[in-house]
Amino acid sequence: MRLPNSSTASSLCSTSSDSAKTGGTLLGAAGFSWQDYPMSYILRTIVTAASFWVALWLLPGMQLTSDTGAPDTGESIIALLIISVVFGLINGVVRPIVSFLSLPITCLTLGLFTLVINAAMLSLTVWATSFLPVYVTIDNFFWTTILAALIIAVVSTLVNRLISTVAPTH
Repeated sequence: MRLPNSSTASSLCSTSSDSAKTGGTLLGAAGFSWQDYPMSYILRTIVTAASFWVALWLLPGMQLTSDTGAPDTGESIIALLIISVVFGLINGVVRPIVSFLSLPITCLTLGLFTLVINAAMLSLTVWATSFLPVYVTIDNFFWTTILAALIIAVVSTLVNRLISTVAPTH
């Protein structure tokens, strides 16, 4: 039985130091690294949770409530993180289907119907997370939900742009 030489073995098994030499890429894909993906997901989840917090802070009709009364800080942080994960899943699975089906009305309104789609995804997230011990309540569907969706979108976009300008590129 013959063992492969060291150059063959090193080409078969790349390590993080090998990917650092190639500019942070693995598997030859330019600009893509599996090592960066979990951190990017965690960072986007934290940004979404922070944008939910800003919307809760600015809008009196949107509240974070608990089954046992007012949630403390730890419960609020965990609840916002869970809500942001659910919001990301709904935006990743349901929103593309709704956006495709509503493409004619979105074109007729010159894209303004996207605000209604964002509000519907937020409303679906509020409903889906209402079964948790700590959840978000919205008093009025239309204006509070539209404003909350707008605030979440603007804050998330601004913070993600800020992070992308500060984060080092490979």
